[in-house]
Amino acid sequence: MFDIYVVTADYSPMGVSKDAIALKEGQYVEVLDSAHPLKWLVRTKPTKSNPSRQGWVSPAYLDKRLK
Repeated sequence: MFDIYVVTADYSPMGVSKDAIALKEGQYVEVLDSAHPLKWLVRTKPTKSNPSRQGWVSPAYLDKRLK
């Protein structure tokens, strides 16, 4: 089981990194890899209109969700 985090602000990746994904404030994500201090690998939760996506984001935009 992976840790769940909430996105604290809209995040748009800088540059043209194909491995980064955009996130919306309030969105929940699973953190798959938090070993790197400047980028974490996350997976979005699927919705009716959007499938689950995976990519790298800055941890500054994430806040740990309390269980």
